[in-house]
Amino acid sequence: MPAPRVGALVPPLPSVAEEHRAALVFLFALTLPMFGQSFHYLIDVMPAYYLSKAWPALTLALVPVGIARAKPPLTLLFLLMLAYVLGVTPMVSMIQLGNGLFDGLATTAKSWPLTYYFSLLGLLMVAKPKASQVERALVILGATTFGLMVLLWIVMPASAYQGNNADSKLFMFEFERGYRIYMPMFFGNLFVFWCARQAVAGRGRLWLLGLAVACILAEILIYKQRTAIAVSLLLVGWAVTTALPRQLRSLVILGGVMAAAVLIFAVATGMIGESAKSNLGGSLTIRQNSLALAFNFMFGDPLRLLFGVGSITRFSAVTMADVFGDAQFFLADLGWVGIMFEYGLLGVLLIASCLLGCLYFAWRNAADGDPMALALRDLILYVSIASIIYSVMFTPGEFATAAALSVYLARRRAQSTVAEPS
Repeated sequence: MPAPRVGALVPPLPSVAEEHRAALVFLFALTLPMFGQSFHYLIDVMPAYYLSKAWPALTLALVPVGIARAKPPLTLLFLLMLAYVLGVTPMVSMIQLGNGLFDGLATTAKSWPLTYYFSLLGLLMVAKPKASQVERALVILGATTFGLMVLLWIVMPASAYQGNNADSKLFMFEFERGYRIYMPMFFGNLFVFWCARQAVAGRGRLWLLGLAVACILAEILIYKQRTAIAVSLLLVGWAVTTALPRQLRSLVILGGVMAAAVLIFAVATGMIGESAKSNLGGSLTIRQNSLALAFNFMFGDPLRLLFGVGSITRFSAVTMADVFGDAQFFLADLGWVGIMFEYGLLGVLLIASCLLGCLYFAWRNAADGDPMALALRDLILYVSIASIIYSVMFTPGEFATAAALSVYLARRRAQSTVAEPS
């Protein structure tokens, strides 16, 4: 018997009348912040916070639509990864950490946004917005991110800022960094990269490079997330460098390599070690202690190293602080070591393969030099580089959403090109 087509797994959808398509496109634009996990940890806006937590379940019906109708690349790899992190890891946590069935399943909550790779594509295949409409929505959301950040910085009183992130995840006060706004930056970063790519595209929009720099300055003064800002600066610098004439580009790259070599030498010889430690404050010490605890626990059993340990929710009767005797043990601060602790080497292999696969296809989709395609590629590259410090599984919906948008926009541009008369 011949194998059934993938499209046959999903019943045909009714055609959408043109008078209703505008409403669908508008609805799609409103849902983008949920796919970008803008409110996923924002306890300051409780209704949006709870909606964000429920969003993977609310959009689950769109997953088979995205798989069958969009036929995205990496489908099998993503499904294998989802089966592992949502099925195997909870059982491992029950064995290694003594989780009950409910607690074991609850630990998968942060992994469910990986389904956005399929569910967002499913929504896009239903709404079928034009590429220009998608790009316009992304640009508006990015500009709004910085507008809101600056406005909140101006109008909010000092009493709104909290020293405990259990009280606020938006307005924060720290001894080392002072007052800062921990703004969700998925669309903000995409906006910065888009501005840089538009500026160097040779379309007389060099002023957008100044806007990108102004946005990064706002991040330095208000957002103050050091690694994130450094990676953004690196990628904006790369965008500018690749647009320079060949000889000048070679000089800039050589200068960057020499500066990196000097920095590595200074760190290795201890010339700036103590200064860096004092500037980083307690965050470096916390990471060092967490790394030591994680390695000691993992290497105590080969099975832990291979399959991981799993995790514990903050609502469980036994917490990570109880297991390790340290209230400052945070897996999200350990990058890929934290992922290896929770999911093991097998999990690292699956998650890293999906991330790098998304980066590869986003790279191919940006081959025509389209600024938004390049910005989406830069965003996935940003997540990849920052994952050395920040766990990619803290907000996995970011790279899944960026990859889905890259796939859809590439196909819409291809359809537009074919439709154009010769």
